[in-house]
Amino acid sequence: MRLPLLLPVLCLLGCAAEPEAEPSPEAPAVTVGQPPTTDEAAAGIRYIPRDSEPRLVNPETVVAMLKRHYPDALVQQDVDARVTLWLFVDESGAVAEKQIQKSSGYASIDQAALQLADSMVYSPAEHEGTRVGVWIAQAVEFRAPE
Repeated sequence: MRLPLLLPVLCLLGCAAEPEAEPSPEAPAVTVGQPPTTDEAAAGIRYIPRDSEPRLVNPETVVAMLKRHYPDALVQQDVDARVTLWLFVDESGAVAEKQIQKSSGYASIDQAALQLADSMVYSPAEHEGTRVGVWIAQAVEFRAPE
């Protein structure tokens, strides 16, 4: 069985991220995300002010979990897919809530991404020196091997 190349991509809401060096496959890339839409806000997702963004602290674990959760049938079909999740990262850095923001179009990939979120650990966001829970958009990319 071929192992897929899988890269998580961290998209933070409303941050002014500094340009970073090219990320390695083990480290998620940080990009600027968009504030929640009206529908997302109605679902309880809202922007929470912060001075520092959460950072994924266990990228190696996440990459290993991505490899295990990639549906075999889709690997064999060379399917690439991207799911965007809304994650609520609490004051301790744990993922306390999760939901799909944008589906990949494959139910098995969407479910794998939701399961993967449980293994993600972040450094908590801070606002004025206090840890705060925040919503972030977390993109998860499943890429078939080339």
